Amino acid sequence: MQQFIQQMVRPSILSMLSNTPMQHFASRSQARYILDAGESPFNSPNNRYPDPFYPELRHELGILRGIIPDCIFPAGGDSQIFDLLLRIFCTPGRDNIVTIHPTRSIYPHLASLNDVECRTCPLDSDFAIDADAMLSLCNANTKILFLCSPNSPTGNVLSREAILSLLTTFRGLVVIDEAYIDFSSQPTIIPELQNHHNLVVVHTLSKAWASAALSISVAYARPQLISLMQQVAALCPISTPALREALAILRRRYDVENWVKQTLDERGKVQRALRQLPFFVRDFPTETNFLLLQVENATHIHQTLLSEGILVEDCSHIKGLTDCLRITIGAPHENSALLGALRKI
Repeated sequence: MQQFIQQMVRPSILSMLSNTPMQHFASRSQARYILDAGESPFNSPNNRYPDPFYPELRHELGILRGIIPDCIFPAGGDSQIFDLLLRIFCTPGRDNIVTIHPTRSIYPHLASLNDVECRTCPLDSDFAIDADAMLSLCNANTKILFLCSPNSPTGNVLSREAILSLLTTFRGLVVIDEAYIDFSSQPTIIPELQNHHNLVVVHTLSKAWASAALSISVAYARPQLISLMQQVAALCPISTPALREALAILRRRYDVENWVKQTLDERGKVQRALRQLPFFVRDFPTETNFLLLQVENATHIHQTLLSEGILVEDCSHIKGLTDCLRITIGAPHENSALLGALRKI
C-alpha cells in the first residue's frame, strides 16, 4: 500500500504530509485546559471545534458495516470526498479520470474544477458496464475510475465481476459510489477492501438514512489511504450539531430498515400504476428509491407536473436517455398526488 501511495499521489501532496493541522489536533483530547485555538469558554459544547477524527461516528459506522474505524473517513458530503481524492491523486492539467455514461454529473464537474480531464465510457443499451472498454480509455496519466452502483440516474447495479476485474487490472484508484446501496438487493462491496488496496467505497446518510440536511458522507478504504485523506482534508468539515444528529440516526437502524421497506413497497405500487398510463413506453430495472421511465414527450409531462407543483427530473437532455423521467419515490400521499396529476394528462 505504501508503494501505491508513493507512486500515485501527487508529489506536492506527499511533500506536505510532515506538517499538517491534523497533527496539532491529535493532542487536544489529552489536554485538561484547551487554550490554543481562539475558542470562547462560553456556550458549551458549541464553543469547541469538533474532534476532526470523529471517534464516536467512526465507531458506530464500523459496527454498521463490520469494519474497523481506521478504515473510515467521514466528510461533509460525497462531493467533498470526490474532490479530495482528485486533489490528492490528480495533477492539474496532466492527469485524467475515467467514468461511465450516463451517471452522476458530479464526477466530470469536479474534474473540470480541478483542471483534470474526464473521459467517459458509454454503458450499453441495458446500462451494463464493459470493463475492457473502460480500460481502453486509460493511459499512464489515468489516476481514478469513478463508478456509481446502484447507478444514478439509471437505477441499476453494475456487474460485480466487471468491478472486480477493474480493481485487479487498473493500477490506479477505483472509487465505487454506493449512495443507494441500502435500497439494493446486492450487498456492499466494502468486504473487498481486504483484497484490493486501490478500492474506495463511498456511502451517504442522505438517501436511505433520511438525513440529507446533515450532508454527511463516508469513505471506506485501507487505513493508509484513510490517514492520507485525513491529513489533506479541510479541518472539521462536520459540525457538532450535525455530528450529534448523525449518531442519533445511526442508532435508529430498525427505523431505517422499516423506512426502506416502506419505500420499496411504494416503489412497486407506483411502478405498476405508471405502466397503465397511455403515454408510458417502458421503465428500467432499479435497485434504488427512484424509477427511470421512458414516456412520450417527457419534457411536456415534466412541465405539466411542475405546473401542478410536482417536481420530477427530466433526463431527456442526457445522451441515451431520450424522453426519460426520473421519479423519486415519496410518501404515499406524495405518490398519490403524482399519479393523480399524471392521469389527468
